Amino acid sequence: MKKIILVLAVTLVVFSCSKDTINTEIESTADLTQMTPSKSLDQSSEGMYFGVFGHNTVKELHGKITINTGNNEKYSALIQMVNGETIKFEGTSINNTNIHFTSNRGSFDFNTIDFRAPKATNVFIDKVSESYIVSKKQTTRGIIPMVLLGTYAETGNEANFSGNWDMLGDGVDFDLFGQNAQVVSTVIISHIGGAVITDTTMEPQPGLCTGIPGTFLWDSNGDVSTGGNPSAFAHFQTTPIAGFDASWGMEYRRDLGEQQYVDEDCLFIVASGFWSWFGKTGTILASEPGPSPLTNSIDTRDTASLKLQ
Repeated sequence: MKKIILVLAVTLVVFSCSKDTINTEIESTADLTQMTPSKSLDQSSEGMYFGVFGHNTVKELHGKITINTGNNEKYSALIQMVNGETIKFEGTSINNTNIHFTSNRGSFDFNTIDFRAPKATNVFIDKVSESYIVSKKQTTRGIIPMVLLGTYAETGNEANFSGNWDMLGDGVDFDLFGQNAQVVSTVIISHIGGAVITDTTMEPQPGLCTGIPGTFLWDSNGDVSTGGNPSAFAHFQTTPIAGFDASWGMEYRRDLGEQQYVDEDCLFIVASGFWSWFGKTGTILASEPGPSPLTNSIDTRDTASLKLQ
């Protein structure tokens, strides 16, 4: 049975002036994104966490988040938004496993009492409540857990039935036909006006693109170990939502300066990933932090070349 975690929408909280005082010496973006975890903290709540930030309704409030909980004896966080903006936070440790992060855009609380399943609450950005954060810790035994941001919408009803559809890697590097890859550990799905669902069990269905079972984030255009934007192999998947299984799949590639989606038989270029649920059908599209240099395109190469070799 799938393990489903309902991340409830958080409520608006009132912050005191003293609690939201910002230290102007927040670490720079470069310092935080290039930081490596300390081996001494591998089994500790302190260290580096990576994941997804999003909002059920406000599409601009969506991005990748990096959280430093005392890895260098400081506490800081960074959100790289899909609209190109960045939000930097300074953290204050309430105790060893509870940190309060603040910025000039908002704040959130981060609990790492179980560092294998960290929890963010009271996520409040740009005077908007009900934001969420889902993250995973990196240790020196692995690499940065990859994040693939995405959105979904019902075909023909995009304005009323849509949300975020994100994937988070497990942070364990392996070779996928000569390319760096990670197994997808969590899929995070939000919906307009509803709760957030996380699915942590992927179907081990092989697809014709790889011929091996598994759901992967992989790098067709660089080094996945740096935390760059990955491609995805996620076919023949199901996620229970409100008592009904959503069937979905997405073969997404960032290759040769283009964004490409491939069907589940790895034969044709298609317009997007897909989903179906309770009589509804729609699309899944990848997003990338910042203005993307990539464009949707049609691949004119022989379809046999689409398969990983």
